[in-house]
Amino acid sequence: MAVRFRCHALPDVKIIHLFRKTHPYEVSYDEVYYNLLRMAYSHFNTHRIQKCKKLMIHVKANPIESQVLLDGVKKQRRAYFQKRKYDDDWYFAKFNIVF
Repeated sequence: MAVRFRCHALPDVKIIHLFRKTHPYEVSYDEVYYNLLRMAYSHFNTHRIQKCKKLMIHVKANPIESQVLLDGVKKQRRAYFQKRKYDDDWYFAKFNIVF
């Protein structure tokens, strides 16, 4: 059974994001790049996935990519692609993002 959720916009709500110069915890390149590839595989076409892999300059992409694939991202990708109305090309064009 599919679970459905509702999304509401509350125009009076102000959301603030805290950008830190340093973290009170350790952040590794492996973790950052894992999240990058997980996001790319979940939402981007293969061309943009390759571009994301080229951004990985501090570590080799293959071991991290292997872990992302083992963790079920292909199933998630299929589910997201089936639900979406517009693809990533549409969003990049809509918001004039060159990537």
